[in-house]
Amino acid sequence: MSAPFASSRQTHSYGFGRVGVLQEYLLTQNDVDRMVSAANAAELAQIITELKISSQVEYNDNPHRFINNIERWLKNEVRSMVSESEADVFDILWMKDDAALLGYLLKKQHGLTSGLSTEPHVGATAYDPESIRTLVGGGHASGTPEELRAFVRTAISDRSLSPQQIDTLVARFFAERQLALAQKGGEAIRLFVAHHIDLQNIRTARRLRRDERPEDHLLPGGDISMSRFTTDPQKLADLVRGSHLSSALADSIQTAEDSTIVLERGLAKAIAFDIAQMRMRPLTIEPIFAFAAIAQSQLKLLRTILVGASAGLRSDELKKLLPPFLSASPYAD
Repeated sequence: MSAPFASSRQTHSYGFGRVGVLQEYLLTQNDVDRMVSAANAAELAQIITELKISSQVEYNDNPHRFINNIERWLKNEVRSMVSESEADVFDILWMKDDAALLGYLLKKQHGLTSGLSTEPHVGATAYDPESIRTLVGGGHASGTPEELRAFVRTAISDRSLSPQQIDTLVARFFAERQLALAQKGGEAIRLFVAHHIDLQNIRTARRLRRDERPEDHLLPGGDISMSRFTTDPQKLADLVRGSHLSSALADSIQTAEDSTIVLERGLAKAIAFDIAQMRMRPLTIEPIFAFAAIAQSQLKLLRTILVGASAGLRSDELKKLLPPFLSASPYAD
């Protein structure tokens, strides 16, 4: 056995064990039920301070700051469990905030935002947020990759872009980066990324008008060819049934009609299967990646609860908005 291979095995074994510890800080279904049922803001705040994660990240009254601080804690923990050469594979998960920030800044730079628009809150990111702001502002951000700098220059120079076109270009840029990183992470992580692209394309196809061309808005790199997508719900459901995605997702597509909540729940359940496939391979980075993906899903749910509660939503209204709960319990023996 070569020394580098032995070192890699030891690192992954440590990571697998560390995941078993960190999963105890994640939410349980009982935690979610208690938060959703909180009678008022004071009761919700008390429940949150009792969450195990609050022993690692102090709760504050700003829900976005609280979630972002947890994301940064999560990123630091994940990076401590893998080698330096593997750490950037996890940028696949952090790039969602980069995409949101870059898309907003480009639209603002093109004068396509309204006075009510605000910069999105970002937590853990693959690229330094200040570097992205500098690039879009026309400056030079040292340390950023050339492909990012070139993309920003091109996007800024094309003054004909619409907000939708900017969103599509940004999504395609980050999808390409994720696919490239996935090649370093193994087949299960590659499938995770490819299926995420498929799901994003399904989401996009369901929202398009029937007179719009799906290929103008879709992302390359999924397991389902872009040329096969359609705006027709029945045909789209049949396409999913003929793929490696869950047949239950096809049912969600058919029954969703105008309900984005039903569709989003179907999409989230579909990706949960890919996460489950990763969790029991202790000598790879896949269980660590699966843990981080589950934690991200839970943070999305937690953010929904906090923002919904601050907006005065009732418990029954809040429940309808929640994404599916992914438990960390499969990691427990």
